[in-house]
Amino acid sequence: ESNPRLQVEHTITEEITGVDLVQAQIRVALGATLGELGLTQANIPAPNGAAVQLRINCEQFQAGGTITPTGGTLTDYAPSGGLGLRVESAAYIGMKTNPAFDSLLGKLVAHSNAGLPAALTRARHGLASFRLDGVQTTKPILARLLDCPELETGQATTNLVGDLWQECVTIQAAATPT
Repeated sequence: ESNPRLQVEHTITEEITGVDLVQAQIRVALGATLGELGLTQANIPAPNGAAVQLRINCEQFQAGGTITPTGGTLTDYAPSGGLGLRVESAAYIGMKTNPAFDSLLGKLVAHSNAGLPAALTRARHGLASFRLDGVQTTKPILARLLDCPELETGQATTNLVGDLWQECVTIQAAATPT
């Protein structure tokens, strides 16, 4: 299968392979071959460690099982940084978010060569130190999900969020924007 689109999880692939997929895609569009880029199957690096992507959105989980975009003005914004942390965002203090548009504020990616438990530890640290105030976000829900033992053991399923839905609604309701 060939997929010309860049998937939202491309940051994970980039972190564990060291291949800049955006740059590679642009170079292919300009006429380069995968062979010229060193991206033949034989040359693709083996995965190195593990990575986790957290998508921080302006959204509210509803008790009825739906997610509603939220809006507001960012009163504080300071993305986390450090070894093994990557943030992709265009947010800034004073930014007015619009619930009628894309609710994504940023992606926090944590990588560790030591494997998934270490990547999850970095993700927890990165999320905790990511200052983001003035709007309701999924940040408290992501913090709860990072503490699920199923993640570290690799036993998480696609039902994880649904199984914890009501708890997530309660956690988020308690996290009032400042």
